[in-house]
Amino acid sequence: LRGTVLTVLQEHTSFVKGVVWDPVGKYIASQSDDRSVVVRTVEGWETVACIKEPFEKAVWNTFSTRLDWCPDGSHITAVNTYQSPKNTAAILMRGSWERSHDYVGHKGPVVASRFNP
Repeated sequence: LRGTVLTVLQEHTSFVKGVVWDPVGKYIASQSDDRSVVVRTVEGWETVACIKEPFEKAVWNTFSTRLDWCPDGSHITAVNTYQSPKNTAAILMRGSWERSHDYVGHKGPVVASRFNP
């Protein structure tokens, strides 16, 4: 099969290490070495959020960052975040894109997240 380039998303300033489609079908989110998650609409590719705060003190020598949407699309778990004094995975609320909770207690960077329906 051959694919077709729909668009080139250039918001990030470093390597993109994770991309995830919204289960509702409205957004696509990407996480990059530039210490951000960018959320875009899938119709028009408009950037609706560029989230940086949870990643400001994170370690960025990870091979990948695999963020994930919860099954109903109400939250994203963004990995490789930091909440003093521990590495965390941040739960970001859909719409406001603000951190609502953290998975805490990890000794090293969290590099992958996956919801179980």
